[in-house]
Amino acid sequence: MTLVSRRPPVQQVVTEAVELVVAPAAIARALQLYEQLQPHDTSVILQARKILTQHIFGMVDQGELDEKKLIVGGLAHLKAVERDQGPLLTVGDLKSELSRWSNETPVTFYSPLREQEFRFYRYRPSDSVLVLEINEFPETSPVVLPAP
Repeated sequence: MTLVSRRPPVQQVVTEAVELVVAPAAIARALQLYEQLQPHDTSVILQARKILTQHIFGMVDQGELDEKKLIVGGLAHLKAVERDQGPLLTVGDLKSELSRWSNETPVTFYSPLREQEFRFYRYRPSDSVLVLEINEFPETSPVVLPAP
């Protein structure tokens, strides 16, 4: 059995060119920009590539052929995913950052929103996430935020 495309021949050639050349280039450029904005651990980049690939090829399937629009649409979708899931800090990100510091460097937890320090309490590993528990640092009082 031979599959026959229902697209007109010219549209099929354009779509194939977008799928084979433009979309992969848009994914690569979007990843490059994403990494330039803020360096990420390899695991985060791999996840971003997967998200961008699915979204950009979805845009192509819906008829978008412009590389710049694919890049912008992909980055906007990636930021929306980050916003919905919250900033993702992986163990790899944490290891990468901590590897720059000596073993004697103290670690401080601080909330700029509350202008308050926190103290590490304990860690609690589970099957899929590492939970770092912190307590309010007793020597600093919380700041009362003005009413909106």
